[in-house]
Amino acid sequence: MPKYMDIIHDSNEFGSAKLHAGMLWGFRLPYKLAIDGKSYTAHELCGYVLPSTIDIFKQDNTIAPLFDFIEPRKELHLKLEHGKDSATIEKSLFKIRAAIVAFTNTLQADSIRDLTLNPRPLGDLGQHGQDDMPVLGAPNPFRVHEDLARIFGVVTSAVHLNIFGGEGDNMRIWIGHRGKYVSTYPGMLSQCVVGPSELGEEGRLAAMKHWAAKKAGFSEVVTEKVTAAGKVSFFAVREGVRGSVAQKWPEPGVRYVFDLELPEGFLGKHKVKDRLIDGYSAEHTDDVKRLLLMKLFKPDCALVMLDLLIRKKLIPVDHPEYAAVVKGLRRELAFPHQVSL
Repeated sequence: MPKYMDIIHDSNEFGSAKLHAGMLWGFRLPYKLAIDGKSYTAHELCGYVLPSTIDIFKQDNTIAPLFDFIEPRKELHLKLEHGKDSATIEKSLFKIRAAIVAFTNTLQADSIRDLTLNPRPLGDLGQHGQDDMPVLGAPNPFRVHEDLARIFGVVTSAVHLNIFGGEGDNMRIWIGHRGKYVSTYPGMLSQCVVGPSELGEEGRLAAMKHWAAKKAGFSEVVTEKVTAAGKVSFFAVREGVRGSVAQKWPEPGVRYVFDLELPEGFLGKHKVKDRLIDGYSAEHTDDVKRLLLMKLFKPDCALVMLDLLIRKKLIPVDHPEYAAVVKGLRRELAFPHQVSL
């Protein structure tokens, strides 16, 4: 019989025999450390990289000089001159992505496609689009394109908006239906509005309002009703075919949750503007639970929906899985700067 904890487990398999830190290279960023008046360069863990990716990096004349490859400890160190601050890190990552896209476009080798990097136009450095996201748990805050986030196994963040109306058994929850032809999780369910986050409480709220206006067409009068509702965290193992190779890769993440209560039928007046969403539907809470247990939601969206059901007492305190679900929605992420999450 399906259980809510199955949803938690599906997004928290990192650390198991399926995939753990010992099977990967640690991605480390430089920072300055002062001890007894002397300055030292240290490197702090902020992600995990597949060994096959390391092999590709070593062979590329643009990428390899940016790093020190510490073989005995399986550590990938971004050199200080290429990662001394946020701007320098972003510039280095931009070079890496440009090199991968250029190499991919030459079709010289199938192996580069194992990185699952989508060669879309890069745009101008410093002009962040909806495919860029801030990385959490790093000594210097920086942003990264979503496909590079997967390659480096860094902690990604996003804002998710729950939209609902009514209370208790009369509550209806609006659900987004992802397009059948989108590149990731086609045809699955999600929150109505999802987008990259910004750093800090005010930044996250501003980002959520921005995406609600841009993707759902909400007016400022509506977006002012958006309220922060906490966060969920996870450390998943994703699986798929990269190029011609079946692989597993780590995905640590934090999803910041927001709520918006609206009158029934409100969304029916709005045209979908999100390129990933085909449409919306309003579902009774029992149907939402059924869809969750059928695993029809995109994995991180399922966690956010579970959190909403818990907070609205639609999964009651006396439910046998209640305590485990509450704990499971907030996975500790083993990175030194976890306090900044």
